[in-house]
Amino acid sequence: MCRVSAQGGPVIYPGERMDDLFRNRLRIIQSDELPKFGLEGVLLANFPMLKKGMRICDFCCGSGIVPLLLTSRAKEIKITGIEIQPELSNLARRNVILNNLGEQIDIITSDICTNGIEPHIFDLITVNPPFFSVRGGTVAPHKARATARSQTGLTIADVVKSAAQLLREKGRLALIYRASGLKEVLKCIDDNSLGAVRIRFVHHDVQHKASTFLLECQYGRNVDGVVEPPLIVYEANGDYTREMNNVYFAGQGLESGMS
Repeated sequence: MCRVSAQGGPVIYPGERMDDLFRNRLRIIQSDELPKFGLEGVLLANFPMLKKGMRICDFCCGSGIVPLLLTSRAKEIKITGIEIQPELSNLARRNVILNNLGEQIDIITSDICTNGIEPHIFDLITVNPPFFSVRGGTVAPHKARATARSQTGLTIADVVKSAAQLLREKGRLALIYRASGLKEVLKCIDDNSLGAVRIRFVHHDVQHKASTFLLECQYGRNVDGVVEPPLIVYEANGDYTREMNNVYFAGQGLESGMS
């Protein structure tokens, strides 16, 4: 629960801070003891094509960054956030209450594979899944951070299979993942009756190879996918590019893949 202080604002506990999300007066509480949202969450929230009234589910929702930002992009959408870590799901609920979004966002503490949700009800599923395999990367020592950053309890195959079970016919899955995992992701979506619609590679700057990619795919039919122009995050001087400034501070969507 998001408690209210004597001054009328939310209680911020030791080791926590409140950050401005720069759109629709949205704010988010983050804890030093738990994973904080990163650029991946912001990009994911701005990537999928949205329509009024959509029913959306965000897997691995963490502190709620993607559901919060999605509410700024379309009207009358309903979002279910699923997070396995109780500490994070509780923080996500506090952030929903903080922003008066209880009628739009519901947070469930659950494994995405055993969530108990009725199948094939969502128009869109978003997910920023674990990036690192236990064998292939360094796992964070704190349990919540380890689960958020690595595949200690979840694989990309689990993510895609669970999404396919919850999406409506022609519903879409939008995800962000490490670039080196592209082949694995494409196999997973093919195995689960999903077809790639759009893909966009994300580069730190023009001198670096892609570090991640954004992918939107559709359930139940084969479609001709489009490789959109690369997204460059930083200029040579370290500032955000014009497109990234528009995404981060103005909430510009990445639907068109255009600067």
